[in-house]
Amino acid sequence: MTRQRLICLLSAVLMAVFVMGQEQSHVVFLGDSNTWIGGDKCDVNRGWNYWVREMLQPTTCRSYARSGATWVHTDKMVRDTEENTAVLSDNNVVTNQIYRLQEAVEAGKQAVPTLILIMAGTNDVWLRPGILSTLEHVACDDVLLLQESFPDARIVLITPMQNTKVSDERVLEAADMIETVALRMGVDCINASGADVIDAAQERRRPTYTRDGVHTNVAGAKRLASFVNSHL
Repeated sequence: MTRQRLICLLSAVLMAVFVMGQEQSHVVFLGDSNTWIGGDKCDVNRGWNYWVREMLQPTTCRSYARSGATWVHTDKMVRDTEENTAVLSDNNVVTNQIYRLQEAVEAGKQAVPTLILIMAGTNDVWLRPGILSTLEHVACDDVLLLQESFPDARIVLITPMQNTKVSDERVLEAADMIETVALRMGVDCINASGADVIDAAQERRRPTYTRDGVHTNVAGAKRLASFVNSHL
């Protein structure tokens, strides 16, 4: 064997060892429309999950978010992993996203997640204010379900951002609830309700980081992703 061939062979072996030694990361997103707009494959740059994927460069990346989703449930909610209404409905909840994730993993369509990011709460304060008080209880149950299903995954809760549809006080109320859930369940929380992410007053004067006061544009999605990434 020539010296050059030996060097090439050793290089190939070292590269294989290096690759095998790298920990694979499988990122999953759950949430509402601000995550849903990034696409199931996290490949649409209007969504913050697209930019998180670009920053983290995980082995796999998948979103199970749905437009119109809430943390809270109505009394009519049932298990439903097929519905995709893109609007508020009894079954359009984070819990059913978790069930979809479970089924995908069991079917071999989804790698076991190592990082689960959940950003929800906007629709709860905007469209379900009457049952907002149940958010803590429901969110704790959802986190427990994830912990039991994927005990080795890191779970990160992200609070809703400010928006022009509801008062900052209501957003902060939901953020406080979500922080309480994270503390109680022993998971991480990133509070994105500050004006350093989205400033609702600014968006009312002149939309800068949102398209409609609620949903991010490309600049807003990148801004949110940078904020989240800085806290991971």
